[in-house]
Amino acid sequence: MKTINKLNMFSVTVSNMAKSKAFYIDTLGLSIKEEKREDDDNWWITMSFPGGGANMTLARAAKYGADEAVKPGMVGMYMEVEDIEAAREELSKKGMKIGETMDDLFGPGSGVLFFSITDPDGNSINVLQPKA
Repeated sequence: MKTINKLNMFSVTVSNMAKSKAFYIDTLGLSIKEEKREDDDNWWITMSFPGGGANMTLARAAKYGADEAVKPGMVGMYMEVEDIEAAREELSKKGMKIGETMDDLFGPGSGVLFFSITDPDGNSINVLQPKA
């Protein structure tokens, strides 16, 4: 069984959202797919590439994950599986410490099931099952 199917999205934590947004859109040519903004310190922009593939999310989240603060320059990965429980079981057998399965990856009740693991260097990997 192949545990992971594909890269769904990756997230880059930035220090200045306006400057980063201009760079990725105006300089590199990505397009905004979705934007959520509470204030200058809590702002997310999901972008798509002209040729398709995984999405990229710019993140500026000061109030979330305060005990495990993300810093500008950090990258988080979001990898898809067909069956979240089968993936959980397979990764557990391989010795991974796995967080609880949740259904709020894109907001409460979004229906996108996921759990989190880390690689040997502590990089965040969210394993997700897309909404059916």
